[in-house]
This record gives sequence, C-alpha cells and structure tokens, in this order.
Amino acid sequence: MTPPADLPRVLHVGPQGNIAGGMAQVVNAYLSWTYTRVRLDGTRSTKGKGDRLALFRSTRSAGSIAALRAGSQRSVVAVHMSQGGSFLREGGLARLAHLLGHGVAIHLHGSGFADFAHRHPSVVRRALAPADVVLVLTQESERICRELAPGASVVRVPNAVTVPADVPAKKRTIVFGGAVGHRKGVDVLLEAWNALSELHGTWTLVIAGPPDGIAADSSVPSTRWPGTVPHEEMMMLLNEASIAVLPSRGEAMPMFVLEAMARRCAVIATDVGQVREVVGEAGMITDPGDVPGLTDALRELTRSDERRAQLADAARERIQRRHDREILVPVLEDHWLSTLKKGSEV
Repeated sequence: MTPPADLPRVLHVGPQGNIAGGMAQVVNAYLSWTYTRVRLDGTRSTKGKGDRLALFRSTRSAGSIAALRAGSQRSVVAVHMSQGGSFLREGGLARLAHLLGHGVAIHLHGSGFADFAHRHPSVVRRALAPADVVLVLTQESERICRELAPGASVVRVPNAVTVPADVPAKKRTIVFGGAVGHRKGVDVLLEAWNALSELHGTWTLVIAGPPDGIAADSSVPSTRWPGTVPHEEMMMLLNEASIAVLPSRGEAMPMFVLEAMARRCAVIATDVGQVREVVGEAGMITDPGDVPGLTDALRELTRSDERRAQLADAARERIQRRHDREILVPVLEDHWLSTLKKGSEV
C-alpha cells in the first residue's frame, strides 16, 4: 500500500541495492518495510569499499537532498555511516541536509567505528555535528557519540529482520556468510574444520562472501566456496543450513547472525560487539581466534540433533521477540520524526 503523499519524507543516504555488506542489507530492509507515519526513499551514495564511482554517486545523492523542499520542515535525511571515508563523504551530505533545513538522523554501523573514533575524533565530531539524532548499535558507540555529539540525541536501536513464516527442512550444511578474510575469522574456521575430519563426507561447509584476503581453496574437504552471492541466495543457504557460524574478530550487530537465527539455524558466533546480547542462551559463543573452542562447538552441534534443534528453536523465538521488524518500525518512525521541528509532524 502506497503511503499518503502528505506524510513526512525520509530520504536514506548510503549503500543500498544488490551489493555486499551488512549496512546495505540494513538500508535495503528499511526501504522495503511498510510505515504508517512516514514515506521512505533512498539514494545510493556509494557501493562500498573500493567504489571507483563514489564521488559521482555522492554528488548525485547531494542532488537528491537538494531536491527536497528546503526549509519545509517536512523532510528527514537519514545518513548511514560506518568508518573511514564515510565520515567525509556521507558526513558532507549530512551537513548539506542540515544547511537546507532538513531533519538529520545519522545511523552508525560497522565494527570499526570505535577504533576509528579513537584515532580521528575531530573527523567524527564534524561528521556528527549536523545530526539531530544519532542511532547506534552498541554500548561503546553510544558512549563515544554522547561525548563527540553533545548536541544530538544518541539512542541505541538494534538491527531487525523479517522473520519468515516457514522454514524448509534442514540439511547437513554449515554456512558462513561475510567477507572471506581475517576480520571475519575465516582462518579460524578453516583450521577448526580441518580438525574435524570425522565430519567430512557427511557435512558440508559453505563459505559465502566476497574475498577479503583469503582465497577459495578447493583442497579443503567437503567445502563449497560460492563467492559473493545475492542476498536472496544467502537467505536460501540459511533456510537449508542446520548451523550458521561467524567466528569474527570484530562486529557491531551482524545481520548474518540475526538472519540465521530468524531462519532457525543453530548459531555459533564470537563474543564481539553486541553478539552475546543478540544470541543470549539461544546459541553458542566462543572467543575470537579460539580454534579449539570453535572446533568443540562445531563437534557438539553436529553430533547432537537434539541440541541443534533446541538452539534453533530458541534462536527463532528470540528473534521474533526482540528483533522482528514489527517491533522496530514504530521505534524508527519515532526517532526520524523527532528530528522535525515541533508542529511539523503528523
């Protein structure tokens, strides 16, 4: 159903569309959901790391912001940032939106934000200065932003997903999804998998995602390397997977874990960012870089159908209760509308 044309407009600026990365998937999800108090539009300011056309895209996004009714007090620009160049590129777009009189909401993503903020506090302070509200994922990001953006309201808002009504029968597959490299712990996963020779031939490990320093290796037994896959294909992999694994060394609130839990996967992940808060007792948590711990967790879940089913059911229930989109939509609307001048909301 198309929302009424007289509702306040929220323009999302950042990576979006059929590209890799958790931030793009968050923005895609926001743009696909149904709202009752706002209208959503999006403009892609970048395709992510290594985008050679980022300057062109950000210039085009500036045009989209300028096309909003300046000073109408009926438009919100929601700018998505993570770390590094986004604080210059999207930070500039946030300043433009502020100068034109629009409400400005900044959404912070990315596992490396805290480290970047410690190294470049002045860059982060300038980027956040135009914000009326800053939405963050972790306690650490909340603390940093309260210090660096004293003029903005800083709130923690979790990521959310659409929980499918039905999940097909599971197969004996273990799925990893994300950048295939050191930060996501693929080296740890491969070492653990090589130690589990008793599973080779009965279970399959799927390592899906763009290369990030670790190349596909056909010599690893019982392993598939599909490379970068569209979001829909990743969801199909999770629909069939019995176990989802993310042995990352750094995360904020990974969409891969949320999507896996919503699709009734037994999850093994590391104690980074807000992962422990997301998973709770509905999954298994190991330490980053802990090969024996990951090996033991994989062995336990592959050997026990009962334990896998117990965690999978608990995971789906936890996501429905805490991270379903129906819970998040009104929260997002409240925060976006809070950026408008008093009397301009509907």
